[in-house]
Amino acid sequence: MKQIVLQFIPFGHTEKADVVFLHGVVITVNDRFRIEEAVAIKGNRIMKVGSDREIRRLVGPGTKVINLKGRALMPGFEDAHIHFLSLASFENQIDLSEANSIDDLITMVRERDAVTPEGSWILGRGWDQEKMKWNREYRWPTKEDLNFTDKPVLLIRVCGHIAVANSKALEIAGISKNTQDPEGGVIDRYPDGEPTGVLREKAIEPVTLKIPIKALKPSMHDLHAMTKKALSKGITCIEEAGADLDDLEIYRNAFSKSMMDLRVNLLLNSEFLDFCIENNIISPYNIVKERLRICGIKFYADGSLGGRTAALREPYSDDPSTRGVLLMDVQQLTEAFTKAHNLCLQCCTHAIGDRAIKTVLEANERSHRLLNLNTGTFRDRVEHCQIMDEELINTMKEQDMIASIQFSFAASDSPWAEERVGERIKMAYAWRTLIEMGVKCCGGTDAPVETFVPLEGIENIVTRKDYQVLTIEQAIKLYTIDSAYAQWQDSYLGSIEEGKLADLIVLSDNILAVEPARISELMVDLTMIDGKIVYERE
Repeated sequence: MKQIVLQFIPFGHTEKADVVFLHGVVITVNDRFRIEEAVAIKGNRIMKVGSDREIRRLVGPGTKVINLKGRALMPGFEDAHIHFLSLASFENQIDLSEANSIDDLITMVRERDAVTPEGSWILGRGWDQEKMKWNREYRWPTKEDLNFTDKPVLLIRVCGHIAVANSKALEIAGISKNTQDPEGGVIDRYPDGEPTGVLREKAIEPVTLKIPIKALKPSMHDLHAMTKKALSKGITCIEEAGADLDDLEIYRNAFSKSMMDLRVNLLLNSEFLDFCIENNIISPYNIVKERLRICGIKFYADGSLGGRTAALREPYSDDPSTRGVLLMDVQQLTEAFTKAHNLCLQCCTHAIGDRAIKTVLEANERSHRLLNLNTGTFRDRVEHCQIMDEELINTMKEQDMIASIQFSFAASDSPWAEERVGERIKMAYAWRTLIEMGVKCCGGTDAPVETFVPLEGIENIVTRKDYQVLTIEQAIKLYTIDSAYAQWQDSYLGSIEEGKLADLIVLSDNILAVEPARISELMVDLTMIDGKIVYERE
């Protein structure tokens, strides 16, 4: 297994910089989190970092000089867990995140129905029963709520692990009273066995497989528009957390047409493990050099806490009839991990509940033992890690397993999380404990489940009202050098150091000095990728 490392060849003393930044607060995010004043860029690399006096010597007749005037210059944000194509495809779907009642939801679907051609699907995403008034009646949405149209309707919950379909969609998918629950999925039913329309986990797939691929994927126009939004928020690199081969082609096409400035890493869904084996793909695998890569494989061990499908050791506190849904058991995960590790592929597994996390860790240890390898060799990750305890955290540390954590989960789940897990909330979303106990972490958003805006996510994680609140320095590291490590690119990205690629952003003020509750008010004034300015605020 080889990791791509950019060799740093020292610049000659007489060379001048192409771009210099002066009079700023340069947050290097190096080993000492050193703060400097100025940076020089040559080509696509960082030429020198130091004082204004040192960097001024590198200014020549053709050098572009940018006066930071005390603003912060820092590495670009690297989102290590995002569903970027889903964000870009929202133009094709109803945004249900603002539905505060069942009437709201029905109204939004009716409005889309009025402009949707006959025979086409009506798709939506973002509803949350915890926000809706009708949840006080202890009722989920049902197919009857959506049967006012003859068009097939599928509405995905905010977590992405639960959906509600109308009767037409269920009919097309072949889901009826006589349909058995699929392995790893649940079809909610009325007392007589008739489906309610609510589908959980793998039970959603029969419906989505019937939806035309164009209805689920963004156009080049939509993807380009979303890319510009991301650049304006300081994002320079994303990791698509769960991609198929169509997604791969969408990104490849975008790069071939010069419509993608972001760096893109892919975690392919586990169903494409054999594709990787057949094509000798190992972690990381370049498709477009340093810009589009396959980093590893995405597995799923459980579902979501909000939908009560996250796999817990003990029953849910607000529904003792369930412990959630374990999508793969120890044996299944061990076989899958061993297959991937034998090819030198990174395994990144969605696991929210403590039962799911324990299962992943047991399978990970077995896989490495079978192959006579040390754990940590492939930078394997547990995605989300929401419900944990010290035993699980110690095991993660012992296995050198990366905890891929999300900035906004604790904030958005706070109204109902304690109801779900009771006393277990004390070790839920334990981001600070993970860091203090020596677990390597990385940061992501899981957008569109949460906000994709980095400064909003950072504000959420540094303004928590419990012990697990992070410092601004910890949050910045998660979003830069730590995410770079988790994506196999810390040798050339993630910090402002000589020889690294020049992926930088300028903020409207010094993020280290503003009040934590006002971080989201900061603006991104400039975004640079590969030494080129790809966004400037007007």
